[in-house]
Amino acid sequence: MRLREGVEVWQRMGALWAMTTMENEQKQMERWAVRWAEQ
Repeated sequence: MRLREGVEVWQRMGALWAMTTMENEQKQMERWAVRWAEQ
C-alpha cells in the first residue's frame, strides 16, 4: 500500500470539498442578505 499517494489524494479531496462548501455558504449568505434587505 502506498500511503503517500493515499494522503495526497485525501488532501486534494479535502481541499475540493472545502472549496465547494465555502461557495455554498457564500450563496446562502447572499440569499439571506437579499431576503433581509427586502423586509
